[in-house]
Amino acid sequence: MSVIRTDFILSSYDDKKWILELQGRNFIITHSTKELIDILSENSDLDEACRAFNLKFNEELTHEDFSFFIDQVLGKMQLLNKGAVTWEEEKSFIRFQIPLFSPKVSGILAGIFSNLFAPKFFWTLFSGLVLLAFFIIFSVDIEVSNASVFLLMLLYIPTMFLHELGHIAACKRFAGRNGEIGMGIYFIFPVLYSSISALWHCKKEHRIIGNLAGIYMQLICVFAFYALSFFFEKTVFGELAYIVAIYSLIQLIPFIRSDGYWLLSDIFNIPNLHQRSSKEFGSWIVHPFRWNKMKTKKETFILIYGIFNYALFAYFILSQLIFNWREILLFR
Repeated sequence: MSVIRTDFILSSYDDKKWILELQGRNFIITHSTKELIDILSENSDLDEACRAFNLKFNEELTHEDFSFFIDQVLGKMQLLNKGAVTWEEEKSFIRFQIPLFSPKVSGILAGIFSNLFAPKFFWTLFSGLVLLAFFIIFSVDIEVSNASVFLLMLLYIPTMFLHELGHIAACKRFAGRNGEIGMGIYFIFPVLYSSISALWHCKKEHRIIGNLAGIYMQLICVFAFYALSFFFEKTVFGELAYIVAIYSLIQLIPFIRSDGYWLLSDIFNIPNLHQRSSKEFGSWIVHPFRWNKMKTKKETFILIYGIFNYALFAYFILSQLIFNWREILLFR
């Protein structure tokens, strides 16, 4: 019997870090921690593991010292064989989550689009679709139809579902598994969501494709609506192409928990970007002239992101108070 649990998944995150998943919870660990896990996995009891550890790292830890050491390193991850895993419930930025499609059903539906995410094909088509979106927004004179708002929404909502299905399709293709599609509340707005945490175990390019997969699917809808607008003049399709194109590009803004946020996080290998930027911003506010001592380029980037994030939030709040204060006071 192994000293530690065996029902975990371990994969490389970058050159120096690894992703460890245990019963739905992901942890980023160092290479040294990964080597410790390997030693514990390969030995059947603690004494053997202690001897192997001392030999590998040229240490002289006693049985008690080694037991205390691994408990400190791995205890919070609950990797030690000490009964059932009991995670505290994580706070999610999407509240009141309600699953709509199970992982199995979501995977079956997403499988239809799997071939769209072959990397070379994806990057070629995605680049062309982004250019088309910019062309529609800035160059095409979209004629306003007499269509009702209800009809616009009725046709727009399926593109939102395809957005989430795109994330699932990329996740299933690259990670071999996926989570559910559901709905919840983000801030005060109802949203759809897709569970694609398995992408943590994929290489960077595949994680990036997974981040862009939702926008990609909606941009395909933009192309379809734009093409239909040529066959059905002065109809709702031209408006839909314009609306979906704008919404898709807005999703790339990284200062809200949108696809752009996760994209930026994966491009620079900065997990928990929002929390880390808030911490750096708070440290800078308290000690603005001492903050930059011993800080790395990555930490400086995280601070700049945090400043822009809080500035954007402050601008939104102030603009509402200045221009809509009457409506706010009268609850209109």
